[in-house]
Amino acid sequence: MAKNAGIGLSPVKSQAAQERRWRAESDLRTLKEAEQIKADRGRLTDAKRMAVVEVKALRRVSGKR
Repeated sequence: MAKNAGIGLSPVKSQAAQERRWRAESDLRTLKEAEQIKADRGRLTDAKRMAVVEVKALRRVSGKR
């Protein structure tokens, strides 16, 4: 059987192979979007600010300051 994109996924897929392919496609989309965010200074700044807000909220919830 031919392999797709060199990651060992055959055209005839079992349930596990379909899940693996879906996960690889999803991961690729995530990585592409991360690169777009890193290339956009405004988006990256906003994401970092949001991270600070989230960390503060998690610290309040966990009781750690």
